[in-house]
Amino acid sequence: GTGTIFLARKGKDRRRCALKVLRPEFRSSASLSEGLVREGEIIRQLNENYPGQVFITLFDQGVFHDSGTDHPYLVLEYVEGPNLRNYVRQHGALEPFTAISAARDLADGLSRVHESGFVHGDISPENVMWVANAALRRAGEPRFRLIDFGDSRKFDLDVRAEEIAGKPAFLSPEQTTGAAATPASD
Repeated sequence: GTGTIFLARKGKDRRRCALKVLRPEFRSSASLSEGLVREGEIIRQLNENYPGQVFITLFDQGVFHDSGTDHPYLVLEYVEGPNLRNYVRQHGALEPFTAISAARDLADGLSRVHESGFVHGDISPENVMWVANAALRRAGEPRFRLIDFGDSRKFDLDVRAEEIAGKPAFLSPEQTTGAAATPASD
């Protein structure tokens, strides 16, 4: 959508990470800039409150200066592996144990998102990444990472959505009518 992800190196150890910025044509949008900042804040809160969960890790966030304006960026964990859709395309259906493990990990992670008062807003196979390199996986952590919290927001049952967010094929019925997203929407 509106962002670009770059493979980058971070710190003295030159650890690989993902650098997320808005695409140049969207950088003048205050609401999209605020959305990227909000995404970082949500991920940071989830990482702090629920370490070792299925969420992608936020290493840093800030602003960079370009053409006289400050623009937000996020430095995220780099997940070497395909998203769930591409994994299934490449390898076929998940083995039952892997499918159950993935479903459990993702459901546990989503319950933490909801406990924090947020909805993800864009649960789809493209936003579930397979951690391909077992050596890069932290001990005991899930094989999958939930990414792209750009459509995430606090849920409020009394507020209608101003815009429909998420992929059309994965929208809940209430989202298609403009009703507010709730945990059940995920």
